[in-house]
Amino acid sequence: MEKTDTEPLYNLGKLQEVAKANQSFIDKMVNIFIDQGPKSVKEIQEAHESKDMVKVRNVAHRMKSSINNMGITSLKNEIIEIELFDENYGSAERLDWLICRLGKVINEVVLKLKDVKK
Repeated sequence: MEKTDTEPLYNLGKLQEVAKANQSFIDKMVNIFIDQGPKSVKEIQEAHESKDMVKVRNVAHRMKSSINNMGITSLKNEIIEIELFDENYGSAERLDWLICRLGKVINEVVLKLKDVKK
């Protein structure tokens, strides 16, 4: 599912709600996401390439809360699917696509967040 014009790339509403108007906390969480999001995607890609599905699932699980807190709804189902992916029941092509999509959207969000910070 590609993002639609009505679906924002991300939504910091949940993070703002949790932060209770503490802008420095929001900024800190955004900066952590900018730093860690792409690194986590790379970890998943490398684990997948070395066929370490336990690590793929663990990193996806770790990313799930960040994706949720950053309001990246277009990845909600994909990150769960990666986390629960079972190579005995799913195709390698599907997992390749999911990881590729994850990387693409995370990079888009990071670029947009960096642009907003300027």
